[in-house]
Amino acid sequence: MTLGATALGYVFLRGGETTSFASTVILAEFGLPLAVVIFLSVMATNTLVVYGMTMSFENLRPNSNYLRSALVIGLISIAGATWQGILDRFVSFLFLISALFVPVFAIMIVDYWIRRRGRYSTRDLVVPRGGAYWYLGGVNPIAVGSFLVGVGLAFYWTRVSPLPMGATLPTFAVTFVLYLVLSLAFGSKVDRSNEPIAGETRSATEATN
Repeated sequence: MTLGATALGYVFLRGGETTSFASTVILAEFGLPLAVVIFLSVMATNTLVVYGMTMSFENLRPNSNYLRSALVIGLISIAGATWQGILDRFVSFLFLISALFVPVFAIMIVDYWIRRRGRYSTRDLVVPRGGAYWYLGGVNPIAVGSFLVGVGLAFYWTRVSPLPMGATLPTFAVTFVLYLVLSLAFGSKVDRSNEPIAGETRSATEATN
């Protein structure tokens, strides 16, 4: 990203035109060496993207074949990349990603660093029922509520009434404060930290940790 920004800045300062998603602009200026760098960068990035999608699918279908899933997802990604119209919707997709992810990051930071003091029970994270993070029927209503508020604000500040500074930081700040305040005020009513995992008895040491 830094290399791309530097190259585009160079083209712009020389009086050239910079067009979104048009790599030919900087390739015409720098030639084959930069083309190789861009190719390797795109391959590295999208390999991680396919890996992430495959792991998400594996989480939904634990018994599926990893290699087969990766190949199918990779082929779907390649087919989708050939559709030129996707670039017109790319910025809208980024807005959607920011609206969904920024509130999640705020909630995770509060929950892990402030509420849990940087400690999670890995054992409780992987059990299907019960444990420290079961909350109310497997759902943390405070986190979900804070997330929905954050998504709503991100959409409003992006599409309805755009802010001069953008929606990312304000959305993060509001979600962060909202989840923190609600967790401190009502967290004890939904927290199941002291409950044993379904079918098991936790020791006092494990409950404390």
